[in-house]
Amino acid sequence: MTNNTENPPHISIISQYIKDFSFENPEAPNSLGKMSKAPDVELSLDLSISKVQDMESTYEVAIQIEASAKTEEMTLFVVELVYAGMFALQNIPEDQHEAVLAIHCPNMIFPFARRLISDITQESGFQPLRIDPIDFARMYHKKMMEAEENANLQ
Repeated sequence: MTNNTENPPHISIISQYIKDFSFENPEAPNSLGKMSKAPDVELSLDLSISKVQDMESTYEVAIQIEASAKTEEMTLFVVELVYAGMFALQNIPEDQHEAVLAIHCPNMIFPFARRLISDITQESGFQPLRIDPIDFARMYHKKMMEAEENANLQ
């Protein structure tokens, strides 16, 4: 029997990177003037997890963020980002991989994605879009509950 203190669970970030990044300012320069009221901002976030081929216990976790700001008259900006990390899981039981990948790994890379969105909106002439921190544990548990409810309906 091995002692858990000798081989503690560990998550290694092998790499983190931008997979896809798009910013549109379709109404410039008209969109950069003074606004009579704050624009409506829409934000969506999704997460994808995939096993890296030929690498044992190595996964890619990607956060997809889409945001847009609009007024009644025009679209100010549209930003789309897929920010990913490659993670190696060590000494973590297989039945816990999904939760670790859906909660802990995105928590490690989200601040970098958040900063990129803030920086690009500011560099494009707008107030920086500051995305609130995301509770990935709540997202994961909600998704698990929905999957369980769907399974019970069938």
